[in-house]
Amino acid sequence: MDRLEDPLAPSSTERGSAEIPPEDAHAFYRGIFWAATDAILVADAAGRYLDANQGAATLLGYSPEELLHMHVQDVVASDADWTSLEYERFLHEGTWSGELELRRRDGTLVPVEAHATVVERQGGGPVYLSVIRDVSARWAAERARQEFLAMVAHELKTPLTAILGHAELMQRRASYSAEGTKIIISQVKRLRRLIDDLGEVAHFAVGQPALRRASMDLTALARESAAQAVTVTPTHLVRIEAPTQPLLGWWDGDRVAQVLQNLLANAGKYAPAGSAILIRVEARADAALVSVIDEGTGIAPEELPRLFERFYRTESATRSGAEGLGLGLHICKQLVEAHGGQIWVESALGRGTSVFFTLPYTQPPAE
Repeated sequence: MDRLEDPLAPSSTERGSAEIPPEDAHAFYRGIFWAATDAILVADAAGRYLDANQGAATLLGYSPEELLHMHVQDVVASDADWTSLEYERFLHEGTWSGELELRRRDGTLVPVEAHATVVERQGGGPVYLSVIRDVSARWAAERARQEFLAMVAHELKTPLTAILGHAELMQRRASYSAEGTKIIISQVKRLRRLIDDLGEVAHFAVGQPALRRASMDLTALARESAAQAVTVTPTHLVRIEAPTQPLLGWWDGDRVAQVLQNLLANAGKYAPAGSAILIRVEARADAALVSVIDEGTGIAPEELPRLFERFYRTESATRSGAEGLGLGLHICKQLVEAHGGQIWVESALGRGTSVFFTLPYTQPPAE
């Protein structure tokens, strides 16, 4: 089928109002049609394509010439009855807008937003023009939002269920339960961690985390974190290797402690009970190097590049049902980079995981 000579040619009145010489109007409007980044398809009343721009060819993977031998139903991924019904409604009403999926030449589906309308041709009857835009990013964002809400609801529901259950049990028995109170307190702390993590991420979205720097001893902080780890990972032995002398730098002690607490909590989730977790602190030329090393299940190579993404959870975390929103490492990255440092992970399946981060020895500004 030959492409129409000029399916969208404006009337003489329109050409005059645009002050385009009649002899140049065809090339002018044809150039706009062809160069538009959105896909544009022109069909007849039977749904056969009469014209297609380069945007349509790029979106669907066909050449414009191939599209001229195709029908609306050849590219719309919905069933034929739905496509026919909607096309008939469009012909009757003269306009159609909505979202749907189109099938590319390679068989993959692409979600699009389409706006269709009738265009009257001078002396040639109407044609049916569709302007189509790829909305894959919007659909992906919506899926991510739905998955995030489901994940948050699940993570919040679990501790709330435990809290409610033990509180109701004590109420029915009209007696105090030390074990029940212990569980309630631990679940409230879990809820607080989840809420704090969400608050941190929301804050990071609008700017780099604020630091309250002061001269501090990193060795002392690491030893304190190791001592406190018993409340985070009570079934593990936390060891520390650090210089005997103070390791001083201009850091935010609370934020560095937060990084260590997150890394220790992560290590405790995936390392077998009774195994050791090592905190190592080293003095380098320009920065301190801290590492947290566990003897856990390890991480697959293909997952390593995504570990610091917001809400990302490894396959092993998902399968094991380990708690968390996938925010811990993301928060660590933000805090380390706010100090001017770097953070990275080395791991192999069955060989444990090592998380490293650096803290440059930043000096206070001169007064």
